[in-house]
Amino acid sequence: MVEAHPIAKMLAEKGIESADLSMPVQMVTLMLKASKMLWHTKTLDVLSV
Repeated sequence: MVEAHPIAKMLAEKGIESADLSMPVQMVTLMLKASKMLWHTKTLDVLSV
């Protein structure tokens, strides 16, 4: 928890900027996860057929 303090302070100082940055990052990670899942299901479909 001690290590999180500097990061929390940085985020608080950045304020809106950090919030605007974190949202696209979350969207990208979600998209990557979704694309990986889709890729896996596609390959499974190809293998099963």
